[in-house]
Amino acid sequence: MADESKRPWPLGKRLEAARTAAGLSQRQASAAAGFSVTTWGQLESGVRKLGGGLEAAINPRASIVISAAQVVGLDPAEALKMAGIDPARHAPKGSERPTVSQARLLEYFARLNERQRGALLDLIESMLPSEDGDGPALAVNGGGGN
Repeated sequence: MADESKRPWPLGKRLEAARTAAGLSQRQASAAAGFSVTTWGQLESGVRKLGGGLEAAINPRASIVISAAQVVGLDPAEALKMAGIDPARHAPKGSERPTVSQARLLEYFARLNERQRGALLDLIESMLPSEDGDGPALAVNGGGGN
């Protein structure tokens, strides 16, 4: 019987390359995806440690694969295929998990100067629904502006 932990795991290399290209550590990527760094490491290696030096091939849930793909900018359907999961049975839903975590947004926001923060807040407010719920509160004028 073949060692199942040695099976090809194409998702791992793609995930690692995309994470590295995004400038993220495994800890940062896992935090953004909403699961443990151990799980992230398993996704990249394709194996989980059983103890006693034994390993087994991982069998991740579709939601884990989708979240990881979204964090590093991979197509979730392609990532599911690489993980041996039928994308048609687990269609990614845009509302399940954000592609950017709140922690990451706060990190970016903290790097802005006061003028940039004000401009960003104005932009965000312009995209929010108005008090009556009928579209954006402010019209965004596609160019001129202040």
